[in-house]
Amino acid sequence: MTRTHKTLSYTTIFFVSLIAITWLALTPHSPRILEQGIDDKLQHVTAFGWLMLLANCSFPRASAHLSALALLGYGILIEVAQYFIPQRTASASDILADLAGIGIALLLLRYARAPADCPPPT
Repeated sequence: MTRTHKTLSYTTIFFVSLIAITWLALTPHSPRILEQGIDDKLQHVTAFGWLMLLANCSFPRASAHLSALALLGYGILIEVAQYFIPQRTASASDILADLAGIGIALLLLRYARAPADCPPPT
């Protein structure tokens, strides 16, 4: 598989994940599976860490800081949208959890050994 195909695969996984996370965040009632045993903030940290790792591999020419800012903006937009959805609430602590997930992913990308087909952030 060429580098272009691998990047396309990462990009596909990134956008599928983005769509799934958006759906989960904007559905008026959380799916039961998410309500059983996993803390809400841990879900935010995990989701945004995952998206940051995928963004780095999906868009290798983009600055990691730009990707981080874009994901933070996405998290803020989700919270604004949740404000207008019955049974949902907007929360600054959710945005902080999103930021924590992004930060953890940036640290992993910076200090952990990246796969050969996924370059370190710039």
